[in-house]
Amino acid sequence: MGTFVAAPEIIRSYGNKIVGLAEEFNTNMNSLYATVDKLASSDYVSPEATVLANRIKAYKMDLVKIRNVMASYGAFCQGTSNDVETNQDTLSEDMRG
Repeated sequence: MGTFVAAPEIIRSYGNKIVGLAEEFNTNMNSLYATVDKLASSDYVSPEATVLANRIKAYKMDLVKIRNVMASYGAFCQGTSNDVETNQDTLSEDMRG
């Protein structure tokens, strides 16, 4: 039988990293869509550019969902690290009596 080892500091570190990446993803997504909106509202926009802008805009809700999943998973890891730490502390106290 294998040994189960959970290091809360490592789980927390990964959670923090994932949350940071979700924030970076969100920043980049917002920048992309600001550029697309600017392109689509230009006075000199070609029909092809309008089609491209509309196609890119069609993916926005999917990208928002991806960002939300990333942020939720990062928060889950952060919460899990706290739970593991609490459980380890409780077990240590119980073993000491």
